[in-house]
Amino acid sequence: MKRKVIYLLTLLLTAMSAVAQDYDALLKQVVGNNTELSSLESANESQIQALRSENNLPETGIDLEHQWGQKNIGNKWSVGISQGFEWPGIYGARKDVARSASEAMEYLNRSNYLEKMLEVKLLFIDIVNARKNLSVMEQVCDYMSQLKTKYHDGFKQGEVSILDVNKIDIEHVAVSRRCNELRIQLGVLQNSLKTLNGGKDCSEIILMLDSYPEDVILSEDAYETMIKQNDPQLKYNSSMLQSQSAAVRVARMGNLPGFTLGYMHVNELGSHFNGLKIGISLPLFSNRHKSKAAEALRESIDYEQSTLEIAKFSTMYSNRAKAVKLYSEVEDYRGVFEKSDNLALLKKALDGGEITLLTYLQEVNYFLEAQRDYMNLVYEYHYTLAQLNKYCLLK
Repeated sequence: MKRKVIYLLTLLLTAMSAVAQDYDALLKQVVGNNTELSSLESANESQIQALRSENNLPETGIDLEHQWGQKNIGNKWSVGISQGFEWPGIYGARKDVARSASEAMEYLNRSNYLEKMLEVKLLFIDIVNARKNLSVMEQVCDYMSQLKTKYHDGFKQGEVSILDVNKIDIEHVAVSRRCNELRIQLGVLQNSLKTLNGGKDCSEIILMLDSYPEDVILSEDAYETMIKQNDPQLKYNSSMLQSQSAAVRVARMGNLPGFTLGYMHVNELGSHFNGLKIGISLPLFSNRHKSKAAEALRESIDYEQSTLEIAKFSTMYSNRAKAVKLYSEVEDYRGVFEKSDNLALLKKALDGGEITLLTYLQEVNYFLEAQRDYMNLVYEYHYTLAQLNKYCLLK
């Protein structure tokens, strides 16, 4: 008996793993085709290259001069080359700015990837929900079609009143209309998925989305660790804080003098002279307020980091509490809807003459409304759980 239980548990875990792998594969397929992510990565790379270009030396200067003497006294000419330099330490500080910013952009790309993965997964859950609701309504529509045929035939034979026929016709129209609404909703979701899939056809993906992902609720400690260790947005802000701290040093060094070093060759009336050219630039006005602006931006990023971390934890606690509550409510409903087919039982009761047509229609609407509530709870539970477990998408 013990071996049998272990065997069944192994099969269950294997099945859950297979479902998770299917979801992971589908998510990666769609996100891999997403053009928005590629555009964002290119834009981030452009910012990094722009930062690195700021650390280049100024243009090298070449000077040419020629003077004509009067009354055949002779000509003078000179040629020189010079290179400007900022204060030497500023280049290392700028390198630190670019390095930290480059690291931040990697985390930003990772954050964009995570958000896109979550967006696609939530869309998958929307599609599963729409398909499950449509499946139920199509079953009801099939029952109503059978009853419609049966009651129309009964009316022709004088066995059924016109009122019963009209009741069935009205209910059939209402159910058919609901089915069409769900089909339209599913079509909208399919178009949204096609957009995220880079415009590629995704009908096969839709067919595979027939169940919700097998996520579980973890402990608060586990989620706290995930946020601290894996949240790429927090890591992005941390790297940007380092980058801006280096930018503050750059701004302060901008108050220090720059230098120009050059070589000159002069030909004056046939005599040749060689020499060095040294210059100093004093940034008395060009760097005003830059240090204060850089420091204010650094403080802003620091405050933003603290605010973001508080918001991350607050959202996690809220989502986890909501998921626990929804799970409890789902379990309360589960036995009613997953252990018996209420619609089939009602049809048997009607066919057996145990209930009238009016009672049947009222009971169908009652159970449909209750089942919609249950399915909405299941959908909301998985939607909340997907948001809660989003860091698992980075594995």
